Amino acid sequence: MAEDVIQDAALHACVKYQSAENSIHNVDAWLSKLAFNIFIQHQRKKKRYEQVLKTYSETWPVSQYYSTNSPLKITEKDRNTHRLSHALAKLPQPLRQIVQLSLQGFSYLDMSEILGISEMNARKKMQLAKCKLRLSMNDISNRS
Repeated sequence: MAEDVIQDAALHACVKYQSAENSIHNVDAWLSKLAFNIFIQHQRKKKRYEQVLKTYSETWPVSQYYSTNSPLKITEKDRNTHRLSHALAKLPQPLRQIVQLSLQGFSYLDMSEILGISEMNARKKMQLAKCKLRLSMNDISNRS
């Protein structure tokens, strides 16, 4: 994870330095703050990803009597991950982009700037994506 943070920080620094060069007075402080913010984004991404998996894995709970490392529980997690991946793949591209950006820790404001849409539109697309994911996950579950 540390390598990902450093790589993303370097990429953001290269992209943003040129546009903010005149307003940066202390490059060391700016880079430190940038790296810290990227770290926070990665933490949020990780937390959101875990929340998504938890939300959808609760739809298909594994009996609490099994140990956390049991083959049955591992298989169930793999199935849920596969179902979620399949459901994400079925989303239209604009909705899939919103979900991917959200999982990467971007705020609605950031998502709207990246995609060139309004913040309200980004929120609405995320709401629609969640709804379609739930329906798709239930549909996949019912077929199994």
